[in-house]
Amino acid sequence: MNLKKIDLRKISILLYIIALFVPVFSGSDSNGISALFLGWVGLLVEFDPNIGLPWIANIFYFFNLIARKISIGIKITFSLLTISLGLFAIGIEEVLVHEGGLKDPVEPGIGLLLWIASFVLLLIYQLLRLREKTLGNKS
Repeated sequence: MNLKKIDLRKISILLYIIALFVPVFSGSDSNGISALFLGWVGLLVEFDPNIGLPWIANIFYFFNLIARKISIGIKITFSLLTISLGLFAIGIEEVLVHEGGLKDPVEPGIGLLLWIASFVLLLIYQLLRLREKTLGNKS
């Protein structure tokens, strides 16, 4: 298998999409889509950095994917910020079950791991691009 043909950026996007459809946490049926649509609650309703900051990571991730005219150094900075913000989700110990305020205790699940892995793969892709660019300029 030729490793140069593997597009880590596309794999990153695929992992992100898969993470949307699997449970984010063990102990909860909530999938990534519900976490994506309700994460803003952690910012605006009950400021909880473990909920709100990971939600902001999605904004940086999407911006990083669509920004074409930004230098690779800035994209790498965005990726590092995305990973840092996303890791706050590990601190989530309970999730809201319904509007009545009932919460279930949870632990990080497969969806969270895939979500973070998508961020890490995008960073690796960018670091490899930077390396290619640097080596290309030296020849």
